Amino acid sequence: MKLDLKNLNLDSEISLSKRSRKQVFPTKTTVNLLQKPDKRLARRKLLIRSLFALFVIAALVIIFVIRPLFTAVNLKMQVANAQAELTELESQNGEYQSVYEEYVHYATNFMTADESVLHDRADVLNIIKTRVLTESDINAVTLTGNALTLVINDISLTKIATIVSNLQSDDGVSYVTVATAATNSASGGVQATLTVTLENAGGEEAS
Repeated sequence: MKLDLKNLNLDSEISLSKRSRKQVFPTKTTVNLLQKPDKRLARRKLLIRSLFALFVIAALVIIFVIRPLFTAVNLKMQVANAQAELTELESQNGEYQSVYEEYVHYATNFMTADESVLHDRADVLNIIKTRVLTESDINAVTLTGNALTLVINDISLTKIATIVSNLQSDDGVSYVTVATAATNSASGGVQATLTVTLENAGGEEAS
């Protein structure tokens, strides 16, 4: 192969072969996006999932195991405390009963025989209020020992009978006697004197 140096164009491309080589470009039109898995990222995700699972398990254990257990222990302690308080109260009640019996023993020793059988004065007032005053006014009241005397002026015989019935129905009354006297009342009423014998204290029969 000879070179024609006379007709050589230095600005043109020099080719050593008879046929010119055509420039070839890549024809691939797709991109491979497959990446190599990151082991550190996978380990991190596994650690997060494990921690979350442990948290869920711990929460379930607290809700369904530990909390009921503490509740049961607390209730058991409350029952034990209540039982201890009940035992203490029972002990104190036993002591109170013995002290009360001793007090009654010594208190009654200061009373005379007549005083020890006197009917409760508060009950006497209640008898007058509920058995007599509901039917009529009272003009005079006398209480000696267990003998209650009531004087009522200008009262009808029907009212007297009702009052006597009311008095005899009371557990605190032993028996009732009535004395009447005529009056000059225009209504025709009489003066009644009721003698009420009260039961002795302690339920003993009145003499």
